[in-house]
Amino acid sequence: MDTQKTQTFKNVKGFTLVELIVVITILVILGTIAFLNLGGMSASARDSQRTSDLKQINDQIMMTQSKQGVSYISMTSSGANQLAATGAQISGTAATLGTEYVGGDINYTVLGLDSAKFQDPLSKVAYKMGATTLGGTAYEVSASLEESKTALVMGVYKPRTSTGSSANSATGTATVPTTGTLSVVIGSVDIGKLKLGDTLAGIAAGSGACAAPVKVTAVSRDMQTLSLSCSGTATAGTIAPNLMYIANAEVTGLTATGGTNVITNKGTNLPY
Repeated sequence: MDTQKTQTFKNVKGFTLVELIVVITILVILGTIAFLNLGGMSASARDSQRTSDLKQINDQIMMTQSKQGVSYISMTSSGANQLAATGAQISGTAATLGTEYVGGDINYTVLGLDSAKFQDPLSKVAYKMGATTLGGTAYEVSASLEESKTALVMGVYKPRTSTGSSANSATGTATVPTTGTLSVVIGSVDIGKLKLGDTLAGIAAGSGACAAPVKVTAVSRDMQTLSLSCSGTATAGTIAPNLMYIANAEVTGLTATGGTNVITNKGTNLPY
């Protein structure tokens, strides 16, 4: 007769409740660390996408303008996202919203781009653009970066300050007539400091004076001669150097405020 033997293990042990709690706690901590690291990588990847998108958009803007002659303003979808600041200064005077300045979403149709492929990877809305006909025409495209909390801005707009320093004023001499326009000859080093449509501060020096507001009415082909008009009383004479500059400092950014996906720079809305 076969005899079946049964062996009983009396010393087999499992995890205690305390050990299970310790293991689960460790797993939760490791999972949290991994999640935070992956979250940082995702933000970095989104910032890389934003940078790549803006570079492509910026290239397309310049190509469209140069090859087709399309104005920068038409590349921006105007609407509720106008420059909010009342009397925002561009070219030394308050810009007329909707005509001299437009801000809002980028008009991808004009640029010939697929709007679905060029939108913020997190908010899924269009990037922002601001454009002006003043100051020789200029534009900016912008996005908010997640990791640095700063604004990413590309374009050709560079705000100028209202000051008589050599960095911002046209140097040279000019004879002020009692009536008509004033022709100012400036040196080549001053190219780009004053532009068509600029409103200048009143000029008064030496024996000549041109009362404010003074407007730049023409710029010569070689960009070394400006034609100005005096809206107030003019006194014939000679104007000294470094006294021709914009009347008011320009806004520091063209990107619109308001609406969805407001572009911010360390918590401050553009223009900042």
